[in-house]
Amino acid sequence: MEGIRKLRLTNDDKALILLCSHIGIKDTELKPLTLKQWNELANKIANSSIKRPQNLFSMDFEELKGELKIPENQIENIEKLLSRSLELGVELERLYSKGIKVVTRASYLYPRKLKKILKDASPPVIFYCGNLELANEDGIGIVGSRNIKEEYVEFTKELVKKAINENLVIYSGGAKGIDDTSEKEAFNQGGKYVSFLADSLEARIKKKDIRDKLATNRILLMTSMKPDVGFSVGSAMNRNKYIYSLSNGTFIIASDYNKGGTWTGATENLKNKWTKTFIRKDVKLKGNEELIKLGAMPVDDIANLSIHDILKNDSKPEIKEEDTIEQLDLESMLMVKEENGTYESREIEVSDNKIDNNFDLYYHVIDVIIDAVKGEKSIDELSELLNVNKAQINVWLKRAVEDNKIKRLQKPIRYIKSNL
Repeated sequence: MEGIRKLRLTNDDKALILLCSHIGIKDTELKPLTLKQWNELANKIANSSIKRPQNLFSMDFEELKGELKIPENQIENIEKLLSRSLELGVELERLYSKGIKVVTRASYLYPRKLKKILKDASPPVIFYCGNLELANEDGIGIVGSRNIKEEYVEFTKELVKKAINENLVIYSGGAKGIDDTSEKEAFNQGGKYVSFLADSLEARIKKKDIRDKLATNRILLMTSMKPDVGFSVGSAMNRNKYIYSLSNGTFIIASDYNKGGTWTGATENLKNKWTKTFIRKDVKLKGNEELIKLGAMPVDDIANLSIHDILKNDSKPEIKEEDTIEQLDLESMLMVKEENGTYESREIEVSDNKIDNNFDLYYHVIDVIIDAVKGEKSIDELSELLNVNKAQINVWLKRAVEDNKIKRLQKPIRYIKSNL
């Protein structure tokens, strides 16, 4: 698993994570910004001399008040959120040791389709595990009721098999029922899938079958929530738009009428036209019948269906890199305004030697650890000496050994400063 030292994080990323996520928050009264609050703040930053989120770190209360022109209690909240870098660093270190990474709207790694389709409705921060590049590949969404019949299962499997044969990724939500069936079938057919979760990412990756799948680089799990937070109806409703927006077209297998997440997601997509909506025609469900009346395109004969062909007609436009820069939000903040009023892209170059070391706690403690291992020390001795739990000491020691800063001795296991 990648360590934090290999994560591409800029100070703009850091600002978004601190402002828009619950990571590292211990004060129950401290609340991160909502999506609406962040978008409002982002517009103010873009239209002030601040220009980009990272510049918030160097500003005091009066400067923020003068530039942002927002109430003092909001400035106080921003300052408190930005002040928890140490807590954030420790928590991200813990998450990355489990294989959970983070990407923000300030990053060039952020899924392009979400940014293009949803614009400022796209989540500022996404936690993920697996192959992030899958989120940029062509594919179909598959959604449906949790309460499924055998005929729904067979139709779903046939649809997935057809999609995998056409080299399409499966996008779904990881819920029991149609979602889970489509993802398992995609993997069993040798294909790839992306699952946007509404429940705990940490709990999901503890399952052995998921860990085995992650090792193949053929799956991606994502969430816009704090990774240890369990299921909520609100999160499930929110993630519907992400599934639709990532796909080139989403297929609804079975839907209740006027209730449930499947119905809500489908009607929301039909209204906003994020992508094409397909629905199984030969199911005698009122939900399916009413969605067809609302504009969902009926599908029944899977055997003779070419998914690529039905996606081509009036499908979403091809997404180019420059197309993702069109809203007055983070994407605008990372532009340079020319004298003629146009925006010119400024690519953010981030490599291993340009990672924000001030954000990575390892770089603050490594000299102390090196000094502590003089004369050889065990993990127990280091834990007691530095007053840090053994799990954290072990993570740092592994990194130090990989960096050739410390040597690991055997029988018994102990550590000593490297001569390199």
